[in-house]
Amino acid sequence: MFERYTETARRTLFSARHEATELGDMAIEPEHLLLGLLRADEGPTPQLFVRARLSYTDAHAQIRTHRGVHERISTSVEMPFSAETRRIILYTVEEADRLGQRQIGTGHVLLGVLREESSFAAGILRSHGMTVEGLREQIVKMPAAPA
Repeated sequence: MFERYTETARRTLFSARHEATELGDMAIEPEHLLLGLLRADEGPTPQLFVRARLSYTDAHAQIRTHRGVHERISTSVEMPFSAETRRIILYTVEEADRLGQRQIGTGHVLLGVLREESSFAAGILRSHGMTVEGLREQIVKMPAAPA
C-alpha cells in the first residue's frame, strides 16, 4: 500500500503512530500525522514549517490541549488509521499524481492533511498561513529530494 512513499514519508507515518500511542489515542488521527511531519528532518516539510513559523513544540501543545492526554497505549496494540486519516492517505496519492510525481513524499502528506479541512490539524496549518494552493506552488518550486 505504501510502495510509492519515500522513506521519510514512511517514517512520518511511523512517527504518527508513536504520537498516537504517547497521547493515549486508539487510532492515528490527522493531528498525529501533523506531529509526525513536524518531526521530519528531511524533505520539503522542515523548510515549509520554518516559513510558516510552526514548531513541533507549539503544535504538540495545541493538540494536547485540544485532544487531552490519556494513558499511554502499548506499542503492541493494533493502531488503525481513523476515517479522516484514511482520506488523507488517499489525498496524498491524488496530490502526487496531480503534480506529476511518482513518489509520495512528506509534502504530499502535508497537502493531504490540509485537504482534510475539518480536522484540527488542518486548522493549525491554516492558522499559520498554509493553504493547499500555496503549498502546491511551493512544493513544485522546491528541488526534488529523496524525502
